[in-house]
Amino acid sequence: MHASVFLGLVHIVAFRQLCVATPSSIGLAVAPLFSAADLDMNGCISPEEYVPLSQTMIQRILVVLRTSRGHPAEELRTIVGRVLTEDSANSDQAESNFAAEDCGWQSHNGYVDHLLCMDGHLCNALVVEESWSCCNEHGGRYQCPSNYANMCARDSSCAGGTDYCCHIDCTDRGGNRPCYLGCSDVAATDGALWADSQLQTCEDYYVLQYCNETGGYGSEWVALRGGTFADYAMSVSGSTVTLNDTTYAFPQLEGVLQDEAVSVVILQTHVALAGNLTEIRRALSIYGECVGSGDATRSLCAVTGQNSWRIFTLGEGAVVHLEALELHSGRAQGHGGLLYAAFAQATLVACVLRDSHALASGGAVSAIGSRVTYTGCSIFGNVADDTGGAMWGYNRSTLLLDAGTLVEGNSGYSSIIDVEHWSTLMMNGSTQVRGNVASGYGTITVSDNSTLWMGGNTLIEENQATIGGGIHVIDSQVFMGGGSVLRGNTAKDSGGAIGLGGAWSESYITEGVRITGNSAQGGFGGAIAFEGVGKLMLDSGSEIAENYALVGGGAMHIRYDSVAKFEEVTVCNNVADRSGGGFKLEQGATVFFSRSLLCNNSVGAADPDDGDLGDGGAVHCAGSVFRADSAVLEGNTATKKGGAVYADASSMVELANTVVANNSAETGGGVYGASYSQVTVTNGSTVVRNVAVLQGGGVFGGEHTVVTVSGSYLALNVVTDGDGGGLYADAYATLDVAEGSRVQGNSATEKGGGLGLGGGLYAAEDAVVNVINSEVSDNQGSNGGGLYGAADARIEVEGSVISGNVATDDGGGVLFHHLIAHDSRIEMNEGTTG
Repeated sequence: MHASVFLGLVHIVAFRQLCVATPSSIGLAVAPLFSAADLDMNGCISPEEYVPLSQTMIQRILVVLRTSRGHPAEELRTIVGRVLTEDSANSDQAESNFAAEDCGWQSHNGYVDHLLCMDGHLCNALVVEESWSCCNEHGGRYQCPSNYANMCARDSSCAGGTDYCCHIDCTDRGGNRPCYLGCSDVAATDGALWADSQLQTCEDYYVLQYCNETGGYGSEWVALRGGTFADYAMSVSGSTVTLNDTTYAFPQLEGVLQDEAVSVVILQTHVALAGNLTEIRRALSIYGECVGSGDATRSLCAVTGQNSWRIFTLGEGAVVHLEALELHSGRAQGHGGLLYAAFAQATLVACVLRDSHALASGGAVSAIGSRVTYTGCSIFGNVADDTGGAMWGYNRSTLLLDAGTLVEGNSGYSSIIDVEHWSTLMMNGSTQVRGNVASGYGTITVSDNSTLWMGGNTLIEENQATIGGGIHVIDSQVFMGGGSVLRGNTAKDSGGAIGLGGAWSESYITEGVRITGNSAQGGFGGAIAFEGVGKLMLDSGSEIAENYALVGGGAMHIRYDSVAKFEEVTVCNNVADRSGGGFKLEQGATVFFSRSLLCNNSVGAADPDDGDLGDGGAVHCAGSVFRADSAVLEGNTATKKGGAVYADASSMVELANTVVANNSAETGGGVYGASYSQVTVTNGSTVVRNVAVLQGGGVFGGEHTVVTVSGSYLALNVVTDGDGGGLYADAYATLDVAEGSRVQGNSATEKGGGLGLGGGLYAAEDAVVNVINSEVSDNQGSNGGGLYGAADARIEVEGSVISGNVATDDGGGVLFHHLIAHDSRIEMNEGTTG
């Protein structure tokens, strides 16, 4: 079944009937290569005939076949017959038009808006009668006009979907059309057979003609299936083709991709591309069945782009299933280093996608208006010069990662997984995204009205990016649950795990999500940085723990009028160097914290003498609102102000039915309200066992601050070297203790063991203190064991009890300059005087 090669002639032994067209069948007035006596009634040569074809003739046939696509049998016979008869007539025109070694399409024809066709016809594309399809009836395009000088590699994108495109830049069209080399130009050292093209016979057989190892031609009979070929290494069963010979793997795969009749391809061999594969526009499944290598990865069938070509291109309408394949070493001048899908569907099962490069987006895979599903796949070592080092979804695309899919060790200029423009990313089934590095935005970036769904124990771990080490969301939505974990991610700037931004963004985090051990090395939000306008909700057992931010918000940074709600959430053991060990809120942000825990968070300055550092152990409010209901704020620490909560001017803190316990700071052990802020402790709240060094063991109210304690309990708080064990009201502040509140067992001490002023409450100059229907008892201080009022401070007591307080000096119960008491009992207090 092999051809003989003699002095530049290729001789083909026909084991089947080779059909040619007679001159009359194609309207040519030239002598045929075969006489009528050599042909049967179908125009076929006898199986025993010995047919010599010159290399020039073969080259001409190859060019015709390359410029012809999807031919039925009769059309192919006509084409073959035409070329054979032209060769026998030694036509100069045929020689100039069909010489493959000429590769004329690699230069333009020198005319503006004129196409040169394969048969030598020159047509004006701007003339209505001819148009840009004017070569359709002349064998296709041979050379492009000078103003669109490049002929692009995709062979069915123009002229009504039938011909190569002429363009100024072919980057997005597969690059420039390559030159199909003759045997003399093929490197003899590569040791591979270079499959070139084929001829058809009456019984659907081709002759495969190729360049062999020595730079000569070879040929074999191969079976035809619907316009393509399969050689002896192909097994054909219905619409299923099995490929199992490495020698012919690339041309065979190219052939079945062209073959509309093939719906299933079984690869039993590895494939090395020698050019771009045909774009797929139909339903096709490709399964790998390579076994016996002894290595889990290598047991997959490998298809390599050899760092030169993208492997699969899916056009509109394609529905492709890829399984047990290792796709690697792809390269694209544009998007999608391994796979590019445009308005198509792709499912990848148990595949490896690795070590590929896209000069634009999607180092491994790019999807435009498409749906791509990854089930149990591994995607690693891919690079994109733009967005999506591993994958990119655009224009209403959907990317689904499931069943333990792993995205690891990829890199990108901007992101690793990128969905934008109304696209959707879904991660489920223990999917893992870990160890990736993005130079710009988040490892996973969701933008422009897109959506991220994340559940099923998804893990986002140890990734790096500038903003949003794990995830970055811009004007989009995130739904996260199902026990997902974001752990150990790093942002060079802000948002160690998640960065939210843009004019609007919404994030819903629920069902036991854990965000732990992330860091913002140069900015805000060790776990989450919400730096746009939008909504954030965390609930149902979610946890934010052990995160770090250099500047503020060890757990979270929220600003720009955004609203965040927390319910049944734990926020503990987070650290910030400058402000807000747990939360940093500013510029109109509002947080609702309900039935949740803020514990053991801390803020501490590298330089303890820097007055701008160290405020808000759990929460730092700057022009913002923090509302806690049925919550616990415990064990938090600030080196400066506000062990649990710090509120600056124009901020508001409301604590309802909330416990503030065992927190510590230099000033305001529990809560610090700076000048002009508002602090409300109400509805059965408890402020206990907090410690301040200087002032306000429980609560500190700065100048002009309004502090309201209603129906609540302040007990056992301590100032170790200052005044106001329970509460401290600075100059011009207003302090209201009302509706059955109790200020009990607090103490103000000084260094050396003495007591400070106002064990229970301290009112500075011109402050106003109202104690209404409440109790101040069992507190201790040097002066004013229960209450101390400085000069011009005004204290009014109505319907209240002040008892059991102790002062080492004056005013066991109350030491005051201005006191008004109504219907109250001031009794059983101890002091040197009063």
